[in-house]
Amino acid sequence: MFRGALLTCLSATLAGCAGSLADLTPVSNDQLACEEPAPGLPLEIRYLGSGGHLIRRGSSAILTAPFFSNPNLFRVATSRISPDSARIDSAVEKIIEEGGRLDDVQAILVGHAHYDHLMDVPRVWREYAPQARIFGSLTVKHILRGFDVPDDQIETLNSIAASRWAAGRWVTLGDLRFMAIESEHAPHAFGIKVYGGEVRKNLSHPPRRANEYKEGRTFAFLIDFLDPDGTVAFRIHYQDAASNTPLGYPPTLYGDDQRSVDVAIVCAASFKQVQGYPEGILRAVDARYVIVGHWENFFVSQEKPPRPVPMTDVAEFVARTERALPEHARWVLPRPHAVLRIEQCAR
Repeated sequence: MFRGALLTCLSATLAGCAGSLADLTPVSNDQLACEEPAPGLPLEIRYLGSGGHLIRRGSSAILTAPFFSNPNLFRVATSRISPDSARIDSAVEKIIEEGGRLDDVQAILVGHAHYDHLMDVPRVWREYAPQARIFGSLTVKHILRGFDVPDDQIETLNSIAASRWAAGRWVTLGDLRFMAIESEHAPHAFGIKVYGGEVRKNLSHPPRRANEYKEGRTFAFLIDFLDPDGTVAFRIHYQDAASNTPLGYPPTLYGDDQRSVDVAIVCAASFKQVQGYPEGILRAVDARYVIVGHWENFFVSQEKPPRPVPMTDVAEFVARTERALPEHARWVLPRPHAVLRIEQCAR
């Protein structure tokens, strides 16, 4: 059934069922300033494509599951897939040429274990971000063991994740911290979700086909960058898959942890397959800056001009985002490798 679902999507794509950008123009760079800026370092978010983001403040950096290989849909549906070393290396070299870096990244967050979120992580970690620890579900860990990623470099989040009704445990790494939140992955098309389920034991070799990258548990994340006194300078809510209400929503926090969200990173792909997305999550987090992620077609090379992921109306997603935002908030549709800078505001 999973193979048939993907072939159905392929047929629809070949028949011209592509997504829509309407008159939207993805940006290469953007900056969010404050009327009353606070002293301190700004936040920089580099969109890497799909669910990948390099999020940095000064010397603190976190990476959300990078994906550059982008095998075409026919290969995904019918044959073996593997990390494309040349495409990965080219993408990372572009980051470095533009002044970015990965060698000091402290954590790689994997929201779920589908191939377009996990397949490239081992090479990126091993070759470019060896200081990072990798965080995800038990399924993520079992798959990464097939790539010979050492056990002590992988941290599982199943037992410490928050729900909508209860806080989880913060993971603190220097002056950044994050909390995993129970979420879900929307169906891909026609109410069908492919590659669900879990991997329940360590693999002896890397997965050879897309359907071996089972979803596992899906998480959203709260990510905080801290000032030297321990207060939160920036809070990000990150989600790499659309979800039904209230999955993925942050829990109610109290005391010093109670704070609004500065940046919400939302997922355009498959948004029509769930109810009330992105409106519900945006109202729940009340962010002042919204980044539309996972919007472009990841079945083609990043060297080609970005187009919407098949069967996703990005223009409608943006229109619904605009209607859900308060007057003070802004949204941005970044092209892969766009750099977004956000000033810290006085509160």
